[in-house]
Parts: sequence; C-alpha cells; structure tokens
Amino acid sequence: MEFKGIRGITFDAGGTLIVPHPGVGAIYAEIASRHGIKANPVELESRFGSAFKRLRPKSSVTVSEATERQFWTGLTREVFSGIADSVAFDGMFPELWTAFAEPGRWRAIDGSMETLSRIRERGFRLAVLSNFDSRLHSVLKGLGFSALLDGVFISAEVGIAKPETGIFEHAARALGMGPGQMLHVGDNPVADGAGGIEAGWSVALVGGQFPGAVTINRLADLPALLG
Repeated sequence: MEFKGIRGITFDAGGTLIVPHPGVGAIYAEIASRHGIKANPVELESRFGSAFKRLRPKSSVTVSEATERQFWTGLTREVFSGIADSVAFDGMFPELWTAFAEPGRWRAIDGSMETLSRIRERGFRLAVLSNFDSRLHSVLKGLGFSALLDGVFISAEVGIAKPETGIFEHAARALGMGPGQMLHVGDNPVADGAGGIEAGWSVALVGGQFPGAVTINRLADLPALLG
C-alpha cells in the first residue's frame, strides 16, 4: 500500500521514536540506591510493566502536568510497594520524575533519526504527537529530534489526549493541513490507531494492528510507502 496525498506526518514518541535507556527498571534501581533503597532492576522492570498495564487504561488521560504527575506518583508508588516505605518514596520521587526529562535517560530507536531525515528531505512536514508532558521537549532536543520537527504537540499542553480526535485536529490546524493530508505513525492500536482513524487521518502502526491502519514492521519501512 502507498499513502497518497500526504503532506504532514506526526509521530508518537515513547515506543515509536524513543525508549528509556537502559530501561525503566535499571533507572529506578539506580536512583533508589542513592536513597539507600536496595532494589533488583529486573524485578522493578516487571513490576513497572504490570502496574502500567493495569493502571494506565483506568487512569485519567494526560491533559495537564498535574494529572500526569499524579498518575506517575501512583504508579511508581505501587512499583516500590514493599520495597520503600512512604517516607523513603516521598524523598525519592522528585528524582524519579525529573530523571525522565534528561535526554541521557532515553535513546532513539534504531533507524528513527535516519528515517525522519529521509522523509523531511522529501518535503514532508513532521511533528511529534504524544500523550506526554513538558519533559518531552528537553528529551527530543537533547537527542537531536527537534531540528527535524515542525511542531511538538503534547497532550498535557494541548489539554486533550489521544485517542480523542481533538488533539489530532489541533495538530493538523497548526501544520496548516486538512485531515486527508495527514498521516500519524505510532505503536498503540487504541491511542494511535483508533484516534487517528477517527480523526480522518491515515495511520501506520509499528508492529500493531487496527482496522483501517497500515501495519509496518519497523519505522524504516515508512519512506517506501509515501507517494
């Protein structure tokens, strides 16, 4: 399949362009150790995965910095349940929060930077469209993505989160595009797939499936699909 008439492309951030480095469990364990808390990185990674899967669908969506911080406070408190008491956790959480604003705590997914560079050279307008908070700005800048982007649309700043169509409409307006000219690329079938399709956009999912969306195995496969 080839995408026709596309002029603007937005990308999800976490899991599509970037991932924590060397991993959430390792970062949590490192920070915990500085606060006198011994924790196994593998166990923390497992706890994090379980807690995120269970809590994220039930949590309020990221529509402000406050709601995002509240969500992460609850999630990380659960990750450290039985490992750190309340006093120790409260002393550690500010560092856990700020750590993920540091570019060094993330890495670009293999081929992501090169793929965006190739697409941009062909005249497409590119942006990030993410359910995140303002910490993402420093991460994208530090990793070198900002120079390739015409916009960064973050749910906590827009006040609307994927899969709500409002955040897609906001991004299209800001880029001067109609829905038929827009393509969204992500990895989440609901937030990225359902949201983009409902907004009238074309959608490509990296390793995911949703009716009406195109599945690609890796981001590097995208340029060949752009007409």
